[in-house]
Amino acid sequence: MRGSPSIGMRWALRNTVLVAVVLFGVATFAHFEVQRRVTDDAKLLLELEVRELVEELGMGALSASEIAEEVDPEIAASPDPDLEIGVQVFNDQRERVYARGRLATLEVMLPRELETASSASVFSVIEIENEDPYWVVSAKSAVGYVQVGISSREFVKSAGQLGRVLVAVAPVLALLAGVMGWWIARQSLDPIREMVRETRKIRFSRLTGRLPISGSRDELDLLAETLNEAFARVEEGADKLRRFTADTAHELRTPLTRLRSRLEATLVDPEVPPEDLRKVLQESLEEVRTLSETFAATLLLAESDAGLRPEQTEPVSLRALLEELVEFYEPMATEQHLNLYLDDLVDFDEPMAAEEHPSLHLDAVAKVRVNGMPAWLRQAFANLIQNALAHTRTAVTVRLGAPRGGTVAVTIEDDGRGIDPDEIPRIFDRFYRGGLTGPGSGLGLAIAQQMVTAHGGTIDVESRIFRGTTFRVTLPCLEPVMGATHG
Repeated sequence: MRGSPSIGMRWALRNTVLVAVVLFGVATFAHFEVQRRVTDDAKLLLELEVRELVEELGMGALSASEIAEEVDPEIAASPDPDLEIGVQVFNDQRERVYARGRLATLEVMLPRELETASSASVFSVIEIENEDPYWVVSAKSAVGYVQVGISSREFVKSAGQLGRVLVAVAPVLALLAGVMGWWIARQSLDPIREMVRETRKIRFSRLTGRLPISGSRDELDLLAETLNEAFARVEEGADKLRRFTADTAHELRTPLTRLRSRLEATLVDPEVPPEDLRKVLQESLEEVRTLSETFAATLLLAESDAGLRPEQTEPVSLRALLEELVEFYEPMATEQHLNLYLDDLVDFDEPMAAEEHPSLHLDAVAKVRVNGMPAWLRQAFANLIQNALAHTRTAVTVRLGAPRGGTVAVTIEDDGRGIDPDEIPRIFDRFYRGGLTGPGSGLGLAIAQQMVTAHGGTIDVESRIFRGTTFRVTLPCLEPVMGATHG
């Protein structure tokens, strides 16, 4: 199956058709305009001849011989016989008294319009079979009527010649236009061909390649810049995937090796006591549970990397969502002898210290909603609350702020040991535990940050050694609506 013509060929064909249409229009206009002009010139010539003849005939009645003496020399002196000049003179009873030239052989009657016409003359076109039309001007004189006629052959000949020239030249011009259009198209498409060549060089193993930019700031430069930005995002995603894969492999390798060694050591010993065997199984089960949690967190993080689709979002009430989370984690806090409460609305421009708020509170008045995915928002705030409960000394404080500038802030504070300033830039790194996250997969804060980012928000952290840590989540919010729920 043959492919469709190239863009350059299509442009050349369209250019040829366009030029042909324009030439046809110009030729048609030129033909009719020339024809109109030569007709006007013929009318003017006939008007002058009639006027001169009327003046020559004078005021009195003349006989045919006297008229012949005045008119015959004029006809004989005509510079172009092809004009076929003809003259007729009628008396006031509309009887022909003189006829010479072509009008002598043609039966051309006086037009009826001459009696009622506001002008002194009337132009008529006499159609002759197999010949060019004959043009006649009729006018009143003092003693009757006068007609002067000429053949239109010489006048329309120029219009016909122009038409023939245009018909002959138009295909050549259209062909030249097509060739020029094809050449211009090739020149214009050279940057695109260069972009195609460079794009084909880009592979998953070579994502650093970029398309050339001419610097002209035209549409092709804009296309190249857009594609380069897309390639940069792909490269960034590929780098994240490589790092993520390497980190995941590293995190899973150690526990899997430890589990395998433990099981192999148990199997090679045929006299393992039942209590030791039970202990090995319990430790192995715990190891498998940890691996399962790490794998689940890894899948969740990979899913959040893909971002949110519009159909996954809905209006979510932050107050209702945080109330559920606080209620869910209260038994855990009580078991650890910690306080877990909801705090009132506060001004987030004021400094917050955990020791000044011994309980966890949430604003019970503002109906703040965000557009998002309830499950992801719940997971993000759950991770932050779990992290705070794991590192606080006595209490955790959560506050929901009033909307400001289209955003709303939720802060989660603890009064724990704080975070070393050198560790703060790394606490959201995947699989990073440091002194903050302790036991676990090291993915909790990374998942929280990724999910908040997917909602168009940010997470900031502020920590003071031995005085506690504050995580602030800022999200775009909707207008407060009473009775809003998160489903």
